[in-house]
This record gives sequence, C-alpha cells and structure tokens, in this order.
Amino acid sequence: MGGVNSAKSGLCVFELRFENRDSIERAYGIVSDDPWVSSCLVESESLRIRLTTTQADGAPLIERIYEHGGLVWCKRYPLLGEPGDAI
Repeated sequence: MGGVNSAKSGLCVFELRFENRDSIERAYGIVSDDPWVSSCLVESESLRIRLTTTQADGAPLIERIYEHGGLVWCKRYPLLGEPGDAI
C-alpha cells in the first residue's frame, strides 16, 4: 500500500528568499505558527526558507509573509510524489 499521491493532494514546496536576517526571522515566526505547514527548512546563510504545504494553504501564508516585508523572491514547485508512489 503506497502513501497519498502528493500530486493529487496538491502539496507544493515553496522556496522563499529574503533580503536580510530580520526578514527571514519574521517569516520563520509566521511559518512555525502555521498548522498547515508539514515541513520547513531554514537556510539562514543563504536567507532562504523552504516549506511544504498545499497550494491552497500556501497562498495566504505567502501573502502574510509578504505583507511583513523582506520577501524578495518566491517559487512554488509541485511535490510530485515520494519514491514508490504511483503518479
């Protein structure tokens, strides 16, 4: 029995880049409080956060982060599936 097919569930990886440490710290505070984020990786040296959530839950989250300032770039990648999942 395989896991949930991520492509069908709408999971995405959001990659966010920030202008400085203050902005990435503010964003992490928002991301860490969001119950719909299933995973998060903070790359403080490169001022990046990568997080996994659904497209529907990610859009308002990214808007909140953008409103607080410092977000300079955002890219969304569909999460196609885990090894062994049928796509």
